[in-house]
Amino acid sequence: MHHSVGVLDLLNSQQYESLSPSVPIVSSQWSEDPSQTEHTPEDISAPKTKLLLSKAAQNALPVGENLLHRQVNDSVKCPYCDQDESVLHLLFKCPFAAKTWQLAPTTTTLSPLAIIDVKDGIRLANSLLCLPPTGLNAGPISPWIIWTIWTARNKLIFNKQKTSPEEAILLALVRAKEWQSAQSTLEKICSPTQPLIKPPIPMNALTCFTDAAWKDDGCAGLGWVFMNSQEQVSCEGSSCVLSVSSPLMAEAMATLAALCVAVESDLKTIQFASDSQMLVNALNGKLSSKELHGILYDILELSANLSFVSYSFIPRNFNRHADALAKEALNGLIIVT
Repeated sequence: MHHSVGVLDLLNSQQYESLSPSVPIVSSQWSEDPSQTEHTPEDISAPKTKLLLSKAAQNALPVGENLLHRQVNDSVKCPYCDQDESVLHLLFKCPFAAKTWQLAPTTTTLSPLAIIDVKDGIRLANSLLCLPPTGLNAGPISPWIIWTIWTARNKLIFNKQKTSPEEAILLALVRAKEWQSAQSTLEKICSPTQPLIKPPIPMNALTCFTDAAWKDDGCAGLGWVFMNSQEQVSCEGSSCVLSVSSPLMAEAMATLAALCVAVESDLKTIQFASDSQMLVNALNGKLSSKELHGILYDILELSANLSFVSYSFIPRNFNRHADALAKEALNGLIIVT
């Protein structure tokens, strides 16, 4: 079945970049980053929270004011109140956020009135220390509170699901504990000389092959093929986009496009296969790419809808089907001037 994708109109580069602008990637030492405190974020916070903090500090989150500025939306109102929704308002000043911070089990209470900008807010939040018996002793709770405020806002807008401040702080604590517990378990089962063992691929997992074709004028064709364990095609599709900055960005957009299809189709276990070694390394956290920063964040965010996801490299000759779809989409692109 060839999948027709409506949601992939978002991948038109001008729209896509306005929703997910690239921001400087967080360095290995988090130098000059507002979230740097006496804690070392590398080992105590999930990649998704670090990406969110970085985008928040750069005013790169798609909130009301930013969407209006980029002519994506015509309203700047906060979904919780009648104030204009800026990053600072959403994360700290909004009554929902302020109440959530007030409920945090910390030695001192964060005062939204004292926060002058987002970087200052992140700095003050990361200095908060949790009280016992929360069990959080390996880092700050603040990244998880910010993550929960952000995801609660999105659930309210897109799913009409309202989260109370009490539920939000509980979710933040649970997520922080789960993350720290998982890191503690990995430290016990993996010695420094042993490579990290990847979780086994579920028997019912589909393999999604993705590829892209790109021209110097910025036009790109995207292709993807879903196959089951018997190598039978269950779904395939293609799309074309304009003003794509590079072949690497095109490859990343193909993966995001396929991920959108997987979520729309309610597929839960997917192993993605790409013949772009740089993209696979970036998706697996082995390569920092300023160019891909924004789209990597979106892929990571969307991947949370799946129960299992992995990203693997395959040789080009094993990816001919997706390659053919991408080239077909590119060759069929008609530009109206």
